[in-house]
Order: sequence, then structure tokens, then C-alpha cells
Amino acid sequence: MKYGWQKKVVMVNYEPYIQKAIEIRENKQRLLEIRYANAWETARKAAHILKNEYSADEVILFGSLLHKQFFSLTSDIDVAVSGIPCDKFFQALYAVGFLSDIRVEMVDIEECRDYIKEIIKKEGIKL
Repeated sequence: MKYGWQKKVVMVNYEPYIQKAIEIRENKQRLLEIRYANAWETARKAAHILKNEYSADEVILFGSLLHKQFFSLTSDIDVAVSGIPCDKFFQALYAVGFLSDIRVEMVDIEECRDYIKEIIKKEGIKL
């Protein structure tokens, strides 16, 4: 005699789903490695432009690019600059802001908030 609550046990093969999840994770990791390398290249290009075309005395990299474990597919490039004349700052930002698909964010070391100055002082790397 069968009761309504008794169900037939169906075995599901999860292996294809597991393999697909692994493949997606590996692809994401490869994309992240490429983006990370491109971000470093873009940061160096930005520093070159800022120094040579906009008279920056210093270009200092800070933020997630310095901490690979925090760098993600949506990370940007954070640079602090000094020496760029006020009337050229936004021109300079525009010139480097979209060098690649990774946005460059720029702050003036003299004008930024104190907590950002502390971060730049502690962990920043001159480019």
C-alpha cells in the first residue's frame, strides 16, 4: 500500500553544475589577473602624462591596486598628485581619467582630507 507522502527518490548528477561553477570561477580569476596588469600599466601611463604634460611633481598610487586581495573587476586606480596648477587640474584628470576601461581617480595631496593624506603617507607608492 502506498501513502501520498511517500516520494520516489531521484538521484541528481550535480557534476556538470559543479564543473560549470569551477569554470566560471577560473574565468573570473583570469579576467581579474588581466585587469590587474592593465591597471598597473594604466597607472604608469597616467603618471607619465601627469608629470610630462601637466607638471606634476609627484604622482603617488594608493588604494586597492596596492592590495591585490582587494582589487576587483570594478576597482578603479587612485592616484594622488602634487604640483599641478589649479587651473590645469581638471584638464589633467580628464587626460588620464579614461586612458583605459579602468577609471583613474585623482586627488591633490595638498587639498585632500586628512584621513586620505594618512593613507597616502602610510601605503602610497611613488610612480
